[in-house]
Amino acid sequence: MAPRLAEGDRIVVKAVSPRALAPGDVIVFESDSAGFVVHRLVWRDRPLGQPSRLYTRGDALGYFDHAVPMERVLGRVVSVEREGKRVRPTTLRDRARCILLAARHGFRQGVRRALAGRGGAG
Repeated sequence: MAPRLAEGDRIVVKAVSPRALAPGDVIVFESDSAGFVVHRLVWRDRPLGQPSRLYTRGDALGYFDHAVPMERVLGRVVSVEREGKRVRPTTLRDRARCILLAARHGFRQGVRRALAGRGGAG
């Protein structure tokens, strides 16, 4: 999560309702392969208005994590302390970047589906 979070930072995590989570939030979830993970929420899908899976990514990573089921989420990072100073876990720039990442990913998926459909119809 560098540069927003650094090794040795202390974080405060608050349990929140799934509806309270928004793109750009830093969340903590439990992964079978990696244990506890602190990554940024990029987007979520909401079948029938209920969030079911979250899509996350570390700030320094160039790829998305596997979809995270809501029941694996422990909470949202609400505070970061570094060397006695408070650091905000999320800024407006972080939120905007996540919205753009999600839109770009959705666009690519749509193009892939359209091309696959065109190739299969020919």
